[in-house]
Amino acid sequence: MPIYKRCNFYHDDGRPRRSSDGSLGCKKYSLGHCRFIHPDEDAWEWSTSSVPPPPSFLHRDDDDDDRPNSPAKRHTSDSRRNSLHSPSSDVYRSLPKGPKRRTSTTRLESPPLSDTINHSRRSRSPAGSASSRDPGPSRRSTDPNRIAPGSGSSRRDEKRPMEPLDPPPPLPPPPSIVTGAKPTTDPTPNKEPPAAEKREVWLERIKLLSESTKSRTEHVKLEAQLLVTRSLMQSIGFANTSEDDKSLITSQISELEEQCKGKKQEFNTMIVKLMETNYWPVLQAPDMSGAEEKYQDLKKVVTELKDVVTKINGDLQLIVTDRNLDRKSGDQGEQAMDGSRRPAKRRRVDDSEEIGVFQDGYTSEEFENIRDSIANLERRLSDVSNDMTQRDADMMDQIIDVVDAKWEDAGPPLSGVDGLGKLQEVQSNLDSDVGALADEIGKLMIREPEITAEIRQLREENAKVREDCASYETRLQQMKEQMERDKKATEALSAALTAHLSRPPSPPSTPTTIPQEYILQILDEPIQDSIRAHIGQLLSRLRTDIETMMRTKNDELYGALWGKLTLTLRAVDAIARKVNQERGIAVP
Repeated sequence: MPIYKRCNFYHDDGRPRRSSDGSLGCKKYSLGHCRFIHPDEDAWEWSTSSVPPPPSFLHRDDDDDDRPNSPAKRHTSDSRRNSLHSPSSDVYRSLPKGPKRRTSTTRLESPPLSDTINHSRRSRSPAGSASSRDPGPSRRSTDPNRIAPGSGSSRRDEKRPMEPLDPPPPLPPPPSIVTGAKPTTDPTPNKEPPAAEKREVWLERIKLLSESTKSRTEHVKLEAQLLVTRSLMQSIGFANTSEDDKSLITSQISELEEQCKGKKQEFNTMIVKLMETNYWPVLQAPDMSGAEEKYQDLKKVVTELKDVVTKINGDLQLIVTDRNLDRKSGDQGEQAMDGSRRPAKRRRVDDSEEIGVFQDGYTSEEFENIRDSIANLERRLSDVSNDMTQRDADMMDQIIDVVDAKWEDAGPPLSGVDGLGKLQEVQSNLDSDVGALADEIGKLMIREPEITAEIRQLREENAKVREDCASYETRLQQMKEQMERDKKATEALSAALTAHLSRPPSPPSTPTTIPQEYILQILDEPIQDSIRAHIGQLLSRLRTDIETMMRTKNDELYGALWGKLTLTLRAVDAIARKVNQERGIAVP
């Protein structure tokens, strides 16, 4: 994978681009702030092309032949760019990563790319391939907007003469996806395969990704060795070496070229396999019905709020207009009475029925409150807008600081042996990371049924524990009610006993009867002893039974309830750990 990129304020042939302010080339390079490669640096020849800057950054008369919108220059390029054409960069640019763009163009007489990569590029953009096979004026005649007199493309065509072009090589037939031809198979719609087939497809894709990465790494290593060997062959001291060394270097170059060609074909084959691999999502699409309903409710509330604010604003405008008209009519009446003593003509109330309604329906204090509310709402909206603007500015500053820190950590471009060693180290680390990632993904996909079963079991246990907790709460409430009833009964017995003891004695019926004082004096102690013996034991026994029952029930309830709650807490902790592990792996 290429490491260094060229500065996009220069063409691939080294010509500077003209900026929108009229300056040529990169302005940051003179200040030492540009981190990209420039034409006067040694790494320019083997660095990759960058995306051209947006049209707003360039002068309108700038001759930008790197953009695909310039039909007169899609097949023309400098010989230097043709000589620097690298197969690895072509493969890198042909990978399906984002929207298609052209970073460099070559002459038609240069060696074409492999049929596999051309096939993949044409399959993604059949229109662009057809236009690239149609040279000369026929290409320019396809777009009537580009042949208008006085346009920038026509002026560039007049400045540069057309070069003779060789006929392009024959192309393989486009796939049925591009031509729109219907397959000969059964036209019934494809059904989504089961989870096992999805897992097999993704395992195959992960294996292909790992193998393609290894093949790509080996291909880049061979290209680097081939480049070093060729530079050694083109050096000044090569002429002074012996014939044996020359033949050894030549044979080594031939062997490296054959190995590069084989690795390139292997890599292209893997790319085609990856492109032909069917894609089925492992996880189901999330249910967005709840979010959609919330969004519609929020949209409805905002619309209603907007209507209310609009109505209040219209009412306030009518009130202000009515007040201004009253003041104006009063001023005119005073002037008329002062000048000619003629009263001013009264304004008809029927001309504006709404004004009368507002005057009769509302008071000035209510309108002032409404106006204050609207002013407060506008102030809060302004504060929110300012906060959002400040937050965006802070985010941009943080992003710029992080990017600058990354650039500073990266340091200046390495060259020679250090750069090659760094590249090999990065490639080895990437290979190991991809392998580890593939193993981890495979393990997760294999353990998916087990994890699903564990989650289902934990959910069932949680539901059972919740049911037990509900039953325990019901029993506890019943016991509390029984305690309240027992307490009330005890209080009633105590009150009855107190009333019975405090009741005065009845008068004697006849004088011959025994006085009550004597009877009470005789029976006082036996009655008290009897009451203490019976009722005291009864109350003591009742109290002991209640305390024993409460203590027993409390221990049983506490043990059962908290035992279940402990199990529930452990289950919740386990679920939380599983969820955190899944999130931690899915975010990167």
